[in-house]
Amino acid sequence: KDRELEGAYLDKLAAVSKSRVICAYFLALLFIIVVQLGHNVGNLIRDYKEAQIILSEEAEGDPVLEQLVPYFSSAAYGTTFFVTTLLYPLLSIFLWTCGLAGTIIIYRRNCRAQWVLVLLEAVFLVQVVVTGCDLASYTNATPESGWQSNFGSASWVAGIGFYHFPVFLLLFYVPLQFLQTSFILFMAMLVMLVIVPLVKNGWVIYSPERIKEQLLVWYENDDYDKRICFDPNFEDLCIGAAQWNYAFPASTIIFIGIMIVFASFSSSVTSRRNYITRRLVKVLMQQQKKDREDLILSIFPKTVAKHMLEKQTSETAVDSTRTLRDINAQNYTAARMHQ
Repeated sequence: KDRELEGAYLDKLAAVSKSRVICAYFLALLFIIVVQLGHNVGNLIRDYKEAQIILSEEAEGDPVLEQLVPYFSSAAYGTTFFVTTLLYPLLSIFLWTCGLAGTIIIYRRNCRAQWVLVLLEAVFLVQVVVTGCDLASYTNATPESGWQSNFGSASWVAGIGFYHFPVFLLLFYVPLQFLQTSFILFMAMLVMLVIVPLVKNGWVIYSPERIKEQLLVWYENDDYDKRICFDPNFEDLCIGAAQWNYAFPASTIIFIGIMIVFASFSSSVTSRRNYITRRLVKVLMQQQKKDREDLILSIFPKTVAKHMLEKQTSETAVDSTRTLRDINAQNYTAARMHQ
């Protein structure tokens, strides 16, 4: 019975959340097309123009550009660059489009509505895999590559926050249950902030040695701050402050994930409580109806009672706003007639 009740609750939740689920798919597709694919296409156009310049006659006489000519002129460069630039956004678009199509099919064919939630969870989990593969496609995750040109020393951590993570903000909006939401976010954090960065040596930006190198660049023209920060009494303080600044994007991502989990828990508890209340009211009204029918059958002759019940049924079909107070009043009238 508990499983049947849980299944009925999930079917009802998915049915009443139809517009939210479909809207979430469209928002995810919009973000991926505009932000991820748009960003990568922009990089593709820029690098293509740079390659044209390097391969043109303008590169002659420039030793730096001449060294890049063999690389840009190779067939491997073009194939690899196009694949790595467009593959993962296109995979994400294909994934969310398939999820949207499957959701529409489930709703239109009157299948069990809870399958929509299962499909949505699967889409999010596959998106985690695609995101992890995209992050791992970089040769390394140190500030010298990837996102340094956009986010400076924060590098790939800020890139995750602006480029990869926003699609998971839809978990604020979709009607997934608390455990489903928590599992998706846990896997996303594990992949984006633990597994891939450890494999690709991404957290090296927080090492004291890298911090010192960065501080030298920052205070290159500031003798006073350079002298203070590299004083043995203040060096640890400066490094700790820089580490905290670098960690700010990662801590923000984690905090947003915690907010989503708490919001999901609150929403799940509220929706379950409302569903149970509606079920109790429905059962109580059915019991009241049965008691009323039994009372009428015990008072009046069978033919008269049957006519009254049929009339009452037709009136109920016309007016579906009857409340428990209306039913109790009718029962009270029938009881007085019985006396």
